[in-house]
Amino acid sequence: MVDFHRYIGAWALFWTLVHIIGHCINFYHISTQTAMDLTCIFRDFFRGTHVLPKFHYWCLQTITGLTGVLLTIHTAVIYAFAYFARRHFFWLFWLTHNTYPVFYVLMVFHGSGRLVQPPFFHFFFLGPCLLFVLDKLVSFSRNKIQIDVMSVTHLPSNVTLLEIRRPPNFSFQSGQWVRIASLGISSKEYHPFTLSSAPHEENLTLHIRAVGPWTHKLRKIYKDKATMQKGEKFPQIYMDGPFGEGHQTWWDYEVVVFVAGGIGVTPFASILKDIAYKLEHSKYLKTKKVIFLWTTRSQKQFEWMTDILRAVEAADKRNIIRTHVFITQFKSKFDLRTIMLVSRPLSLACRQIVTY
Repeated sequence: MVDFHRYIGAWALFWTLVHIIGHCINFYHISTQTAMDLTCIFRDFFRGTHVLPKFHYWCLQTITGLTGVLLTIHTAVIYAFAYFARRHFFWLFWLTHNTYPVFYVLMVFHGSGRLVQPPFFHFFFLGPCLLFVLDKLVSFSRNKIQIDVMSVTHLPSNVTLLEIRRPPNFSFQSGQWVRIASLGISSKEYHPFTLSSAPHEENLTLHIRAVGPWTHKLRKIYKDKATMQKGEKFPQIYMDGPFGEGHQTWWDYEVVVFVAGGIGVTPFASILKDIAYKLEHSKYLKTKKVIFLWTTRSQKQFEWMTDILRAVEAADKRNIIRTHVFITQFKSKFDLRTIMLVSRPLSLACRQIVTY
């Protein structure tokens, strides 16, 4: 959904530029017309003087022009912070992105001047706006419940494992994701993460890799349980979700192939545990083989997933799940022997095949 949002945003920016350039050209030509010609062009516009209006008049002294300038500035600010500030100054990105109500208010006023034609923006706006408001009301009703963090474990590759108390009546499907906000950081700053726990498990788990300011701060605030003092508690969180379609049609096929890369393996932690559980407790599944392919940069990045794969293999009594891990980085930069591909288990406790 994020990629789709960016795709639509890119097209919106393109047509915004086309709209701006077109009107700049129009205003230049209009500024050179006689007053009588302007009356013919703009039948709903009256100017009680024969003095020709200049370019600045159309841009700054009409409702349509002024709101158009403000919309242009607002759009430039949103896109600038979306592309250049999101990773390093997330709060600025979040703040500017959440000024979207101002954009739509300006859009309504932009057409209310009736400079070219009667306004009809509301025909396209009211329906989606109603659905959006209803969705926000539902989200607001459920994401203001404070949820306890039961346990925190610091794993290799800057991955933090959060175990969260499962809210009452919270149901989800394997592969879905949630949005969380930490009360120890900011109650209004939400970030999306995939659930790594399976639907049948008692608590929820999130594997969060520290790659930006917010995730690094989260790893710093949520200390490893082994270093916690007696009586010390983790900051609570807000959670919104679940979201996403999930991967719930695998049982319709005899052979299932899952492909993941890097930290994108997180949803498959939930999916594989769910598959192992259903294969163990159901005798009427169509699936006969599950092949899981994962490409990761180094063996160190693979280590945090080892315990999950061990649990999946222990639950897979019928040996249906096969795991192949491809490590793309040399074990040692000076070890030329690793240029050759070798396949072997990472540890004796795991059945997965690891290829360097």
